[in-house]
Amino acid sequence: MNAQELFDLNRIAKNDLWILTDKDLTNGEWNQTWHTWFVVLASSERKVQGSRGWVKDRNAGATYMNNWEWDEIYAAFT
Repeated sequence: MNAQELFDLNRIAKNDLWILTDKDLTNGEWNQTWHTWFVVLASSERKVQGSRGWVKDRNAGATYMNNWEWDEIYAAFT
């Protein structure tokens, strides 16, 4: 799903929408503070830092975590 498809959703659907992405939020369309959806950027620190324009004028928090080790990935799917 791309940003334009999200913009075309009805208002009620947008209010309940959570977006999980691992892409930099550098597209200006994502920089609108009036969007009602909730975006979670799960990514490297470099990509999060590249999204500063999107974070500007928002009350956004940032938490970084290490990549999962193979034993953790295995445990999550068993």
